Amino acid sequence: MEEVVLEANKHPTLVNAAETIRPDIGLQGTLRWLHRRLKYVDNILNVAAGILSPVGFKDLLRLQGLFNVDFILPHLREKLNNHLYKMTHILGLISPRLKPEGT
Repeated sequence: MEEVVLEANKHPTLVNAAETIRPDIGLQGTLRWLHRRLKYVDNILNVAAGILSPVGFKDLLRLQGLFNVDFILPHLREKLNNHLYKMTHILGLISPRLKPEGT
């Protein structure tokens, strides 16, 4: 997912990024696919910023350099391990009905 977002950020428009990243499917489907990934990463970075630090968490390349890692999302997963069960609900990835007992 991180590679897709980084690639999309290299293009002047989402349409151009979509055509380059997923030429195998139609434009509208690709735009929806790409938009979901951009939204998920943006949400993850916003939540991570609130938990970890006031450091600007909007720029994946900057974060990779700041933490000296090739991929920031797996690194954040390690850092946020104790909060992961909450994040899936915050990000809308799991229904609140599936919340673990005692949380």
